[in-house]
Amino acid sequence: MKYDAETKKDLTSLFEKYLEESFRHIKKSFKYLVPTVEISLVISLCKLLEAMFAAGNFKGLEYTFVFCCVWAFGSGFSEKDNREYRKEFSNWWKDKWKSVKFAAKGTVFDYYVDIENTRLEEW
Repeated sequence: MKYDAETKKDLTSLFEKYLEESFRHIKKSFKYLVPTVEISLVISLCKLLEAMFAAGNFKGLEYTFVFCCVWAFGSGFSEKDNREYRKEFSNWWKDKWKSVKFAAKGTVFDYYVDIENTRLEEW
């Protein structure tokens, strides 16, 4: 897939904005059911982005990026050691990242990106 220079620049900015802080907090605060390494999370993120952009529609880029981050980074969490890591991850994400606002109701996993209207919608 080919990306124009502006899209590449915007994607680079999003990677810089979200990844380092997310990985630092994940490592410090959460436990995956199956241990994973950061490169696997990045590969998952890139594969999700590639699938979302397959039609060549880059409208709502940050919304799409956030949706893919949430699923790439957070889908491996569940209850472990009497803690609900998926819910804790959702609460942290909503509190930390404000550019793309999730509704207070439910978790970040309860929403998908409505590309046409550039917003999050409940599944």
